[in-house]
Order: sequence, then C-alpha cells, then structure tokens
Amino acid sequence: MTSVLENVAIDCADAYELARFWSAVTGCPVHPDARPGDHETQVMLSEGPVLYFNQVPEPKTVKNRLHLCLRPTTSREEEVERLLGLGATLVADQRQPDGAGWAVLADPEGNEFCVLRSASERAAMSRAGSVKEAEEDEEGGPVTGEGSVARAEHRSAAEFGSLPTAEFAFPGPLRDRLVGAILDGAKTSTTGLVVDYEHEGEALPVVGDRSVVVDSDELPVAVIEVTGVRVVPLADVDLAHVVDEGEGHTSVAEWREAHERFWHSQEMRAALGDPGFTVDDTTPAVLERFRLVADLRPDHLRPAEPPRT
Repeated sequence: MTSVLENVAIDCADAYELARFWSAVTGCPVHPDARPGDHETQVMLSEGPVLYFNQVPEPKTVKNRLHLCLRPTTSREEEVERLLGLGATLVADQRQPDGAGWAVLADPEGNEFCVLRSASERAAMSRAGSVKEAEEDEEGGPVTGEGSVARAEHRSAAEFGSLPTAEFAFPGPLRDRLVGAILDGAKTSTTGLVVDYEHEGEALPVVGDRSVVVDSDELPVAVIEVTGVRVVPLADVDLAHVVDEGEGHTSVAEWREAHERFWHSQEMRAALGDPGFTVDDTTPAVLERFRLVADLRPDHLRPAEPPRT
C-alpha cells in the first residue's frame, strides 16, 4: 500500500498574499473561495499536489528543510528576472559561466526555492556533453544555500546527493567546533531532544542512517553513519557518552550545564516555537553514536565507502 501526495503545506504570516505570489509564479489560480485575511488558502496547480498556505503566528527563523525547484518554460535568466519583479529576492547565485547551475531565490516571506535551467537549456547542454551536468543535482534538488554541494570543488559530495543534511548546532563558532571535532575523530556521539524531532516532523535516527555534515557556510564537509541510538531521560546520560561528544567535558554536570545553555538559548526556543522552553531530568534525549565515513573537504578527499543498501 502507498500514499498519494495531496498537498505541499507552507507556513506563513499572510496566507492569502503569499498564495497570490505563488499563483503568479506558477500561473495557476488561487482557490476561488479565497479572500484576504483567510488563515488557509490554496493554489490549485494544474498538475501535482496543491500548494497549501497555512497562517501561523511564529516567524520563519532558519533555512527550509524542504524547498520547491522550478523548471521554467522560458529561459532560467528570464524566469529569475520575472520572479524578482514579482517580489522574490536572490539568496544565492549558483549559475555557472557555461550555463549550468541554478539560482536560489526566496519568496516574500523568506521561503527559499530554486530556479533551474529550462528543459531546452538542459537538453542543449546535455547534447554538448558539458561536465557540469554531473555537478548539478537538479532532479534530487540541490542544497539551497550559499555554497551548495554542487560546487565544483565539492564534486565528490554529489555521490551522496540523496542523503539528508546533518546540522550540528546553529551556524557559528559552536557548529565550527563540533564539525572540527567530527573531522578530527574526537566527536563520535551527539545528543538531541525528542521534542526537536517531533517539532520538525522527523523520524528518530536508526543504526545505518547516513547523512552529510555541513559547516557554518552550509558546505558539505563529511558523511557520517549512525552506529547506535538510545532514548533516555536527561538524568540518565552517562559519562562515556559525554566524553565521546568530544567537547572536552570531564563530568556529566559540566556537560549538562553547557547543553542547557544551548537548549535554553533564544535561537533554540525560536526554532521550537516556544519562548519558554526548558528541559529537566525527565526530558527525553536522543543519544546518537556515529562514525566518520568520508571527509568531503577538497584538500582531504579520499575514496569513500559506497552508501549501504
């Protein structure tokens, strides 16, 4: 048995106005019953699922984990200019001198999406045998952020294009330290919160899962594989797990204090949509162990193991 994709739901501050933008983008109508001020509005695509806009009180705070990729009927450049005229903004320009690549734009509420080459442009490059074709993961959808996995200096990451992204902390000094510890082999465990997975609608990790680790610039730097998963109350986190996190903590109490500062930070509370979020001894934590499968930095490239099936 299978399921049919019915809607692509997009949270927003003004459902009607954002639906009007995407109606202009796609050339498809807003639902005939929609009115300004509606909290729920739809754009009726001629093919595929409905675009469903749902008004929510919290603002967008981080990059999309799911995005739309557009294939224009005109040229990519013409479509980018048209969308900018409709109110979109350019987030990252991944267009290459030989015509390959894509443009990352954001809609009026900051939701990122990609504009790919048109079918005719892609076919023309394919006939020309451009090497860039191998670097542009259009069908799988590129990672939409400055410094995508399809950059030439990170071509090896294309082998892992179907893998999910692993983001450690938020971009900045803490992420840089954690990623450095992973690459150095000092960090082989990490701790998440069940509530975070639930908020993001993500399944808990399982042994054998692989993911691409990104740095603060959203560049892919490593592939890791889950080797162990436990869900325990925070009170049951043990010293062995703490040490293997590779952050230099020598006691569970020291580790707990540092992690509570992160979990109680403004960024984390905003990401969870809960300005008063706190943890205690009973909070379920996801203790994940992993191993480094491949170092994707350009100056550390080495043969990597193929993804397991």
